[in-house]
Amino acid sequence: QILNSDASCSDNKVSGKTPIGVVVHVSPEGCGWAITAMPAAEMKAWSMERVNTGVFRSDDRQQIVKDFDVKGNMDKIIQTANDRHGDNAAKFYPAAYAALNYMPSEVPTTKGKWMLPSAGILNNVCENLDIVNKAISKLSGIQLRGDVEYIWSSSEYNTAAAWYFTASYYYNGECLNEKNKSATQGGITYYVVRPVIEF
Repeated sequence: QILNSDASCSDNKVSGKTPIGVVVHVSPEGCGWAITAMPAAEMKAWSMERVNTGVFRSDDRQQIVKDFDVKGNMDKIIQTANDRHGDNAAKFYPAAYAALNYMPSEVPTTKGKWMLPSAGILNNVCENLDIVNKAISKLSGIQLRGDVEYIWSSSEYNTAAAWYFTASYYYNGECLNEKNKSATQGGITYYVVRPVIEF
């Protein structure tokens, strides 16, 4: 479905309502998350240093897809960045701050509410890729196909790497992989940020 700015959901665009994203997860408690129909930022590093931020971490794909703690992960990344770098925090954690500072022109009041999706959220996108892409197309967004985008999650693989999504793995039944997030091992990786918002 499409998430509108008034927190309502609809199957299609509705006259008088402002769509802001595509629903990609609804928890048993009823709260959910929606992802942007377009990238919020491109060519962003996850971090510029090798450090344990305290977010959900695993090198096991079966475990990492259970991570739905979007807010907890985001809070820990931002807290780590602020504690270590103060006013320069955004320079050291570009992906998280690109999400935090994302402000769609149609709904500027949502600035500060957008977050990096967790691996579990992006795995949901993978498992429902065709449905998600159909909803994205209704918003004239960029569909997730092939190697069009590599999207950062907030979930860590280890201190030097984080999990990311790419639809190029979809036909193998997987969309998640890990990549170096920092400059301390194997160079910096620059990927796309498609933030999510809670409703």
